[in-house]
Amino acid sequence: MEMIVATAILLVAVGVLTELADVGRRHARAAEEAAAAQRICQNILDEILCGARPLQSVSETVLLDEPDWTFSVELKPLERFEWEPRLAELHVTVTRASDEVKMSDESKPGKTFSLTRWVRYASGEKSVRDGARPAASPDRRPVSRGPRP
Repeated sequence: MEMIVATAILLVAVGVLTELADVGRRHARAAEEAAAAQRICQNILDEILCGARPLQSVSETVLLDEPDWTFSVELKPLERFEWEPRLAELHVTVTRASDEVKMSDESKPGKTFSLTRWVRYASGEKSVRDGARPAASPDRRPVSRGPRP
C-alpha cells in the first residue's frame, strides 16, 4: 500500500514539474518574439530617420531579411500649428506573420510591437496627405551638456 501512495506522489510531482517546464518554454518563446519585434521595429525606424527608407506611409509590407515579419509605417503630419518646424508623427508597427502562429496551440494574433517618434520635415513642400514625400530632417544636433574639460 505504501508503494502505491509513494508512486502516486512521484507521478503527480513529475506531472507538475513537466507542466512548469512547458510554461517556462512558452514564456521564453514569447520573450524572444517580443525582443525580436522590438529590434526589428527600432531598425526600421532608424532606417527611415537616416534616409535609407523613404519617409512615407506604407502598410503590411513583408521584410526581405525577416520574411516572418511585416511592418507598417504611418506618417501623420501636424497641420494644426503654423510655426516652424513642421512636425509629423511617425508610427512604425511590426507584426509576426500568421504562419508562425499556426504552429502554436493558441489562436492569438502574431506578436506586435510599435514605436512612435516625432520628426520634422520641410515646410515648403506639399502636405503628406496630398501624396508628397516630405524630406526627412530629424533633429541631429548634439545636446549641449556644458563645457568639456
